[in-house]
Amino acid sequence: MKTFILALSASEVVHLLRDETKTAKGQPELNTTCEKDYIIEEDFDHRVYGIRDEEQFDLVTSVTTLTVEPRRESGYWILSVIVEREFGLVSTSEENEMTSTELTLDEFELELSAKGQKGITVRVITQASAVKRDFDYWLADMRVRHPWKIEVARPDATLRRERNRSIATSYPAHPKRHTD
Repeated sequence: MKTFILALSASEVVHLLRDETKTAKGQPELNTTCEKDYIIEEDFDHRVYGIRDEEQFDLVTSVTTLTVEPRRESGYWILSVIVEREFGLVSTSEENEMTSTELTLDEFELELSAKGQKGITVRVITQASAVKRDFDYWLADMRVRHPWKIEVARPDATLRRERNRSIATSYPAHPKRHTD
């Protein structure tokens, strides 16, 4: 198995899935799953978190994974978006209630913007390096069929200058007076 880390944003993956599902009337040629799980770390430096060793707390990280797979046999690949978020200290009695959960795409999108995020990884897994090319073709086709543009946040002053410049070039500052 070969794993490739992609320079693809998790938000774009969600956008592509939504648009492809809408275009295919709810039946895209993709298998999609989303699951949230927890990693419980019992052996950590308690002093860093200001608790004594005898206190019953564990350090918990949530791991939410969106998986996309094509419904075909050849050129098979798995696209995964993994969101890790530090949940923090949890008492041992509360951690028993933390079980693996299936999520909707909307719930996954909320995880992307949740606080305490440690990292987001977008990767594709293939059986052979040559199959990565099949994924690349699929992604290029999806991007053509479902264009996505990222709006870059700019400071208000920059937006005002651009708006004023476009107004100034669209309309004359003062109408010309005819003097006879």
